[in-house]
Amino acid sequence: MRWPEVLRSKYEWSDSGPKANRGQVTVIETLNNDYGGHLWVADHEDLFTGVVRCWIVTLAITPLYRGQGLGSRLIQHATSIARARGAKSVGLNVSKSNKEAKSLYSTFGFSEARSTMMLNL
Repeated sequence: MRWPEVLRSKYEWSDSGPKANRGQVTVIETLNNDYGGHLWVADHEDLFTGVVRCWIVTLAITPLYRGQGLGSRLIQHATSIARARGAKSVGLNVSKSNKEAKSLYSTFGFSEARSTMMLNL
């Protein structure tokens, strides 16, 4: 499955991509035109402080291509986008159980800033 179909099916994507909040998508495509992963960044304004951050909406690498440094390259790309936009920080959400991703993010200096509470129904 090529990457546009993956994004359309998984994220209800349109051909024009994200427009809200200066969204920008970077897609990793293999030499065989297979989807390898993607980075989606957008601006996020804190409702209480008005501070605008660059937000990593999704960062995904397919299992076949993990461990090859692609996630690191996408994080570096996200921070470059944030700096170019004048953002003072980059934020993201990560599952508490995703130890590999949390370890990767911490090597770049990400630290836990808040937690999310859930109620299972």
